[in-house]
Amino acid sequence: MPIYVHFENNKQVETTTLTTKPKGENWYEAPKNFDWQKSYRLTEGGKIVERSQEDIELELLENAKFSAFDSIRVYFNNYTNKYAGHSHQKSKSYEIQAKAAENILADQDEKDTEIIEPLAKVRDITVIEMARIIQEKAKRAKEAIIKCEELEDLAKKKIKEAKSEGELQTLLDDLRTAKSSVIGVIGTAPEADGQKFPLNSPVLIAGSLKEAAKLGKRGTLPSAVNGIFSQVGATVVVIRVENADQEEEITANVIGGVDEETGEYQGIQAFLSSESIVHVAPRILIAPQFTHQLPGDAGNPVVSALIPIAEKLRSIIVADGPNTNDEEAIKWRKSIGSSRVYVVDPWVKVFEEEEKPPSPFVAGLIAKVDSEQGFWHSPSNKEINGIVGTSRANYSPNNVANFSFLLHYVQKSLVALLRETLRLRSQG
Repeated sequence: MPIYVHFENNKQVETTTLTTKPKGENWYEAPKNFDWQKSYRLTEGGKIVERSQEDIELELLENAKFSAFDSIRVYFNNYTNKYAGHSHQKSKSYEIQAKAAENILADQDEKDTEIIEPLAKVRDITVIEMARIIQEKAKRAKEAIIKCEELEDLAKKKIKEAKSEGELQTLLDDLRTAKSSVIGVIGTAPEADGQKFPLNSPVLIAGSLKEAAKLGKRGTLPSAVNGIFSQVGATVVVIRVENADQEEEITANVIGGVDEETGEYQGIQAFLSSESIVHVAPRILIAPQFTHQLPGDAGNPVVSALIPIAEKLRSIIVADGPNTNDEEAIKWRKSIGSSRVYVVDPWVKVFEEEEKPPSPFVAGLIAKVDSEQGFWHSPSNKEINGIVGTSRANYSPNNVANFSFLLHYVQKSLVALLRETLRLRSQG
């Protein structure tokens, strides 16, 4: 029985065996040496020939690009939906609100007032004040959407230029990495592989336990990275500093500065070179075991040094509280004025009641929520993995109303008071 092959755009799309030629265009009888396991194309002269491996790989790449475009569209729509809902017009959605607010501020109109007045009543403010808030929010939203659309166009351009599936996959991996969930952690690891983790240099670990194992078992970094990875296989920028016998010396190494001879960054300053060295900048900074101390009435020196770094990187700092009592925790929080700092207290218990700084677990949770749901979602009421409780069981959230970021676990659930977290992180 003869074999017939159907072609579209000169590519084989369907094959069948029939006694007579199927009806319709572009059906051709297969040659006698036709192999069902191979792929064929149609030449300009109407001859059926076997497709080359290069031709097949090119088609697979084009199919992969097509899927990548779909993924890109969904990825960016998820981010712009926060501002424009499910409207495909994106920024136009906020242009309407901005225009209404602008009309009210220019010349209060009854129709526009009817739209905004209910919102003003909820906040117990005037219509004019509400219009100003809407106008400012609309401005920020439009800027964010425009930026997102620019990144989307750039991503599509790079996808079109990809020459192989490996290159395409790298682009998609880079895109997923370039989110607000990159964690920067600094600390000690005296047993670390010195080639993999050189001192005072940012090193990228993209969710790899195998790479993290090269930090060894001693020092603050192994435990911190394990705490992060117990939540999610996050992208982590690691900076290892030299260990020392005296705590003050280690703290000085963590704070770092600029090497007078080489001009290179040291300690936490090395986060500033992260983007140029590992091509990502951390948006969540932690320094477990170095942020809970409160010497005298002064603020913690490591946190104080991290604040200008966070300002430059547009990051947040998750710091560990003193892990003593509520009064000391409140005192710690009042010692730091920056709204980019979130103190976490009490500490957590892992394994056999061992107490650990909570910042790695919280940073990992934030990264997990960012990755799975989007940066605008709060990590509140999300379960933290790898813990069995907290260090203060009788802890009362009613006594800590002044906290910007506070943990209290009830059956391993996280209740985080993030107040301005979403505002800060959406603005950068």
